[in-house]
Amino acid sequence: MKPPKVFIGIDQTGAALQKGVRAKPLPLAAIDEDEGSLRLTTAWIPSFTFEALQKALPMPINSCETAILIDCVFGLEEKVWRGLDTNIWSLFREAASDTAVRRGFGLAPAAEFFDELLRRSRVGDSFPVRRCERIAKANSVFRTRPYQKNIQCGTYRIWRDLGSSAKHWAQIRYFTPQQEVSSEKPWLFEAYPSLFWREILGLRTRKSSALANALKEVLPQLAISESQLTSVLKSPDLADAVVLAVGGFMLRDRLFTGSPSRTGWLHREGWIIGLPLENG
Repeated sequence: MKPPKVFIGIDQTGAALQKGVRAKPLPLAAIDEDEGSLRLTTAWIPSFTFEALQKALPMPINSCETAILIDCVFGLEEKVWRGLDTNIWSLFREAASDTAVRRGFGLAPAAEFFDELLRRSRVGDSFPVRRCERIAKANSVFRTRPYQKNIQCGTYRIWRDLGSSAKHWAQIRYFTPQQEVSSEKPWLFEAYPSLFWREILGLRTRKSSALANALKEVLPQLAISESQLTSVLKSPDLADAVVLAVGGFMLRDRLFTGSPSRTGWLHREGWIIGLPLENG
């Protein structure tokens, strides 16, 4: 698989607006090569759909040369998958079903959705944890607290957005079978901003004041205007999106490492990009 040429970072949010009718806009950052330098595009999109992404970006994204790194869980712990006996796109459609739409967005609907999945799976553990989550010390998607580490709410929103599309417009790393890989669909990767802040930028805390210097150090060829930088530094969410895009570019030669034949559980649990796979 050739390295991608466009790298998009999206920070998750499941926060609700209008009493749960709508979800807050998603922060987006994209990096691509433009006339010999790296161009940065930032935007906010109303939903995680192909149409919203393409409208916000100056470059085409309908190819496998586009990598979208998103702060969202895609896999579930292996025993949960076996208990559910389904596939990931079916779960997306469940999240976007009429029942889910009536629930709305926010903490309570997200918790209700994942609690129901856990009941159906008949797994005794209240908070099943994937291999990558143990290594990264990341929260289970079935856990709501602590709120500052809650990945459930944002994941539910992303799953709903994906399930609302009429077709599978993207392919998901580790979950798309080799025979179904398309040259006309972008790739989705699960990525955690905190891991990239630490491992890519070398910053132990997510302080926006240190971000500008760190970006210049790790990616000096990135063209970022003063107005862009000001917007990024004012918004922790947009800063996370930029860090995800930068991380995707820095890891471009490692995005497709890992042997499915050796590690078949990856097709069920997935993996957090940037976490050494040999630890799994």
